[in-house]
Amino acid sequence: MERQKESDIREAGEGRATPVLKSVRRGRGEVPLSDQAYQILEEKIVTNEFSPGKVLSEGLLATQLGMGRTPVREALQRLANEGLVQILPQRGILVSDLTVDDYLKLMEARRPLERLIAELAAVRASQKQNFTISKQASQFRQAQQSGNERLFMKVDHEFNHSLIEAADNNYVSRMVGLLHGQSRRFYFKHHAVTDFSETARLHADLAEAVANRREDNAIVAADRLIDFNVRLANRVLNRR
Repeated sequence: MERQKESDIREAGEGRATPVLKSVRRGRGEVPLSDQAYQILEEKIVTNEFSPGKVLSEGLLATQLGMGRTPVREALQRLANEGLVQILPQRGILVSDLTVDDYLKLMEARRPLERLIAELAAVRASQKQNFTISKQASQFRQAQQSGNERLFMKVDHEFNHSLIEAADNNYVSRMVGLLHGQSRRFYFKHHAVTDFSETARLHADLAEAVANRREDNAIVAADRLIDFNVRLANRVLNRR
């Protein structure tokens, strides 16, 4: 479904007719249009398809997505709150930059939050949530052993949501949610200098610690992941 949505945007950019995107059904509910717009636009910014400095038009995005302006405006406001775009009155929406210094400060903010989420998830996860996280740990190991970066990125996105859900703290969830998109964005931009095998292993270690309800080990694993991200930023600096 996500690939189809992205294809729709590309086709619109090429001047083809864009079909209206319908709400995605999940169980008995539906994903609101504003959430759909957010998911598509966030992915394009995170993967640098919408690169820093690019100016977006709310009206054009609405046309390309086959939506009204209101859900697109709501999605753009969420992206602005996360620092991914800047809304410039009368000028458009500017895709924000993310410097190495910005990223290091982001890691300072993430460290205590990730430690807390890991601890809470290890203690509070339900049996069903534990099963899901255990499965994700196995998928991280599989990605590490096979060198499958696409699988890793897919599972990593799901794992972030699993941890937040298991931690069961809306306040922490809101705070860390503002930071995850920027972190993924930095990874995409600099993945060429990333030790993929190491990051997959560290994610697997964290998932296993949470699934085994070892909160002390989970905190240590969360710290090691942040340490890895800091080393990545320093590696990027040293290449300049």
